[in-house]
Amino acid sequence: MVDYLISTLLSFLIGTGHGLEPDHVSTARLYKKDYKKVIKFAVSHSAGYILIAIPIIYLASFFEEEILIISYITGIFFGVLLMIETVTGKEFDIDPRFAGVLQGSVVLTPSKILTIVLAFASPFPYNVGILLAFAIGSTLSIMTLSLLTVIPTKYSFWFNIVVSLITITYIMFQLITSI
Repeated sequence: MVDYLISTLLSFLIGTGHGLEPDHVSTARLYKKDYKKVIKFAVSHSAGYILIAIPIIYLASFFEEEILIISYITGIFFGVLLMIETVTGKEFDIDPRFAGVLQGSVVLTPSKILTIVLAFASPFPYNVGILLAFAIGSTLSIMTLSLLTVIPTKYSFWFNIVVSLITITYIMFQLITSI
């Protein structure tokens, strides 16, 4: 029983760290101060992860390279989108549920895999609790991040450019090192 509680707490902490990854910062910045959209994105992201966690880990053993490439392209897409929006000054109206489910279900990260491995090592219903702990930690950190990312207007342009460049660089590094 103690092992399952430790795995659940660890999963929550991993989820919290996962919510602070650069692609989530980029997406949260796309929604500016529309907290309802940020909440929809965060909840949808976690729901997308939960709905696809077990099938993805099963399919990853057969299509690992293809899934990784799709996940990296998705992450880069949101970084580029933030940069285009910032440079052109035109806002894109992206449905947060679509973006959340897309990132939650398609973008495969080490933190997601680690949590799925923890869940597979535990019996039902503890494995569900481990996955939910990750999702809750991720949701809360994305929402907190959006609230804390209050950048003065005169610095917002450069902040968004830097965030988008970090996102693109981070994911490109992951892509290069995984090949």
